[in-house]
Amino acid sequence: MNLWRLELARLIRTHRWMILVGVFGLFAVTGPLLVAYLQEFVDLVGGGVVIELPEAGPDEAILGYLDGVSDLGLLAVLLVASAALAMDARPEVTAFLRTRVTGAWSLVLPRYAVTVAATAITLVAGTAVAWGVTAAVLGGPAAVPVLLGTGCAALYLGFAVAVVAVAASWARGVVGTMLASVLALLALPLVALVEPVRPWLPSELLGATGPLLAGAPATDLLPAVAVTLVATPALLALAVHRFARREL
Repeated sequence: MNLWRLELARLIRTHRWMILVGVFGLFAVTGPLLVAYLQEFVDLVGGGVVIELPEAGPDEAILGYLDGVSDLGLLAVLLVASAALAMDARPEVTAFLRTRVTGAWSLVLPRYAVTVAATAITLVAGTAVAWGVTAAVLGGPAAVPVLLGTGCAALYLGFAVAVVAVAASWARGVVGTMLASVLALLALPLVALVEPVRPWLPSELLGATGPLLAGAPATDLLPAVAVTLVATPALLALAVHRFARREL
């Protein structure tokens, strides 16, 4: 069994894939439904107090799903990626594998690629489910902005997993890797407070669907896409370099 098949088997047999499917699937169903029936829910628990909410449309419903993906969905991805890439959490396994591969790339790349592929598939499937639920209760949102926004979100999640790879090259445990990754990714919204820098940050891609649905041109995202496409392989190269130099 090669390392690609091994990592795929590890993802399946450890049931880590269920974390992604559970979180993305949950928000794919509940996100649009909560937005669509929020007024009824408020009327039910309001105790007779009349609260008028703006009428929800299909755009708001699909964004209800994506809001969940941006928060707990991202944390789920970081957890699954940390479990995969924190190779030195089990030194005996790492020592066994390192004596049988030609370089650190052989260990890092399959773990990164399988995690990103599972994340992208789950994201796309969740978007399809959310689309179907939204179309059933409110009508379908505009197709092109949702497709472009989903692609941008997938690109950002690939970047986020690369950040996890770098964190794993510093921290040896799963918990330490995840905490370091969360802190690193939380720093990006803080940097976004500097307005001239904001359009260039990868974090702009995760919430790209909202502006696209509001009519923003897709070209506004090109700086963030360019930086992400450069930063992701650079981060992977850094992670490989550090893993190669790390002593067992």
